[in-house]
Amino acid sequence: MSWFKHKKKKNESEVIHPNTEVSSEYKRPNLPIPNQPMDFTRYSREKNINMIPEEDFNALVLETFETMCQALRCTYGPYGSQVMISEMSDNSTTKDGFKTVESLHFSNPYQRLVYLTIKKICERVNSNVGDGTTTCILLANELYKRLRELCITPDDKRNMFNYLNKVEKYLVSDSSEFDKENALITPLNKDNFNSIIGVASNYDDEMMNILSKAFDPKFDENGNVTSIRSIITNQKTDSSKMGVDMYTIDYLPGDYRISISMAEDFALALAGKSKMRIILYNHKFNHSDWMNLYKDYDRETPTLVIARSYTKEFMDEDYLTYLKQMALVKKDATMFFACTTSYHAKTDIEDLAAILKTEDHPLNAAYTIKHEELPEAIVSVYDEKCLCFYDLKEPPKDYIKQLEADLRNDETLTPAGRKEYEKRISDLRFEHEDTLVTVTCESYLESKFIADKIDDCVHIIESAFDFGTVPNSFQYGVRRILDFKDHNKDDEKFEQVLEVFYTSLRKMVEIIYTSKYGSDFNLEDYNTLICTLDTYYVSYDVIKDDVSTSSKFCTSTQYDLEVLRASISIVKYLLTTKAFIFDAGLTPKQLPNGYIPQ
Repeated sequence: MSWFKHKKKKNESEVIHPNTEVSSEYKRPNLPIPNQPMDFTRYSREKNINMIPEEDFNALVLETFETMCQALRCTYGPYGSQVMISEMSDNSTTKDGFKTVESLHFSNPYQRLVYLTIKKICERVNSNVGDGTTTCILLANELYKRLRELCITPDDKRNMFNYLNKVEKYLVSDSSEFDKENALITPLNKDNFNSIIGVASNYDDEMMNILSKAFDPKFDENGNVTSIRSIITNQKTDSSKMGVDMYTIDYLPGDYRISISMAEDFALALAGKSKMRIILYNHKFNHSDWMNLYKDYDRETPTLVIARSYTKEFMDEDYLTYLKQMALVKKDATMFFACTTSYHAKTDIEDLAAILKTEDHPLNAAYTIKHEELPEAIVSVYDEKCLCFYDLKEPPKDYIKQLEADLRNDETLTPAGRKEYEKRISDLRFEHEDTLVTVTCESYLESKFIADKIDDCVHIIESAFDFGTVPNSFQYGVRRILDFKDHNKDDEKFEQVLEVFYTSLRKMVEIIYTSKYGSDFNLEDYNTLICTLDTYYVSYDVIKDDVSTSSKFCTSTQYDLEVLRASISIVKYLLTTKAFIFDAGLTPKQLPNGYIPQ
């Protein structure tokens, strides 16, 4: 089908193709056919096989990377712009990289598979340090483009996989000797506490103030932070609260707390302190569990059931039947149901069982519920989200000793996993205090984005408290990689790989700079900025456009390493792929010219 026709005379026409020289009257830009995305499966059609070979796969990866980077570059750095997101007819803006990535959609099924691979690895960064998705993807793109030029032969590709594995392992290895020699890591203190919150919150003054109060940090005589409160976020939508404070702070009560979800009526009934029996199920509570539980129940003693979740069969039949029965006899319900909502639901129930000195009932086990032997506890539900336990006698000492032994003996734990374990033990000792920050906005999407940003700030402050702080702009990661390079000078190829890391990180600094000044920046100023990568104790403050000390513009040590590790993971699995085998059902129809019809 032609783009357009030029009638020369009556009943005669000539097809004008895009690459044909024509008169200025009809000349159009020499561009690809509009609305015709490239089909990366052309090889599979010609060979009748569901495979994308290496070169086509590389093109697929590069195009997917470029699409994601186009959306993320504008959000990068403190001077990054907002991205408008429309979701369920609700519009909002954000400059959070992970939220931007989550909102992307690829109609091409093959690009979507590559996108999901990248997104899955970024979830680890977002979970561990709460930030860094944008940096991770932009850096991975720079590494991918440069490292693929070093993969000429199959041996190069195999060696590249080994090299990237070595770098990744080195970044998570014990760095005590390196740190002792260079003294890059400093503890979280009065000077850098608000600085990190400022960077993480994109210098939102209102958010900075509320988080500083919510963390309620304690300091020692040297000004180092000795403790911070754990922050839990809650979001509310209320269009009538226009002009009212967006944030409210509540310091949560009780000795021990877990995140839960339960029916609103039940949550309100337990708003005050209540003494009741507790029974735990470390699985999805089902009809059989209910029949076993209700069989010998006296229908009078308040009992709280805590499970990981509840089956639809139980909720639609048994649960509603129970509520109707209580309504018929005009009595309040005495059996309450809650499910855990935290990321670590399984271990939460195990830990609570140890505290209450009871068992968490397994799935489909033959047992009899002895209601009179169930543990009793004083509890309350705070703001319908948090279950608080009061007057707990003592921590489960034997259980804590067992966890400490597991922590010492488990050599597979990463530093982040080890800190998570230590935090779990701290909670069991009742040493941890929590603050609830409620975000109230006019739209659900806006409150969700702000609550997620607070969670990001919380993660990075907790990371800085646990792992210490380093100068911003990747000095720590760069210095560690260059130190590794000095110890591997005998391998020329490996030295080239490590040099690519340094070059790619310099490119990241350029992107930070252009996010503020655009592409027409002063090269002399830019060279001064690049020099900060070669300096141990300073970093570039993009807000003040100046070189500052690490305490004035710093980041979490873990953040520096997690972003580098995640970028390596993305590149490692995409760069060393020689073919992509896909579900044959994904193959779309194709025109003879290699394009997909719309």
